Amino acid sequence: MNDGDFLLSIIKKLDVEEGDWEKLYSNLEDNSILYKYTPSDSKKGYLFYWSNQEPMSQIEEVDNLVDNEIELSIVPQDTYLILFTRIEALKEKQYKKIIEVEENEFRYKKYVCYYTEEELIEMKNKIEEGFVIDKDFLRDNSHFIDEKLFAFIYRMIIKVPIIKMNFEQKELEEFQSLYEIEKESEKKYQPDELNEMEQKVFSVIPDKLNSDLVATDIVDNLISDIYGDDLNEYLS
Repeated sequence: MNDGDFLLSIIKKLDVEEGDWEKLYSNLEDNSILYKYTPSDSKKGYLFYWSNQEPMSQIEEVDNLVDNEIELSIVPQDTYLILFTRIEALKEKQYKKIIEVEENEFRYKKYVCYYTEEELIEMKNKIEEGFVIDKDFLRDNSHFIDEKLFAFIYRMIIKVPIIKMNFEQKELEEFQSLYEIEKESEKKYQPDELNEMEQKVFSVIPDKLNSDLVATDIVDNLISDIYGDDLNEYLS
């Protein structure tokens, strides 16, 4: 199993919208895979791509596959492209590249789920040791703070639209700790956008006791203000 298939296996264990997976392309020589996910009750389509390239190069690779290798109809407003990108660390140069890709909605709406080699190794080691990742991960592990594993999975939840965002109050109480973990791992560079995202989350937690309302506000703020999408459109 290559790293791309491994990452997708983690997503499939989480609580995702009902739908069907289809492998569109896989090449072990150039280390790349492309999957499509079709929700059961939505016209939207989600493409998941992994390769050992930077985000802009990954988009070119996907475009080439769609144009020349596979039969796939692209409806720009209904097609999402999730890129799995390995980075050494989230520094200014890499972060600007990620933002540039995500803000460009030509042909697909794009999300870059970045990770480090250290995070990936830690994830694999934990699973080999018997650590369980399933659809109740957040509910069952809200007390679990591991600098690599928890932050990585939380990043997946934010970056992958098909993962359901069903929060309990105790999970919301852990958000600040999760962001502190992210800040610690990225302390050499703090982009303004990360701080803005952080404040959008923190600002809604102390003022509301209803966890459903808090969760709605968090997701709405993250999507509408950072990704530019409507909440209902994002989750549909």
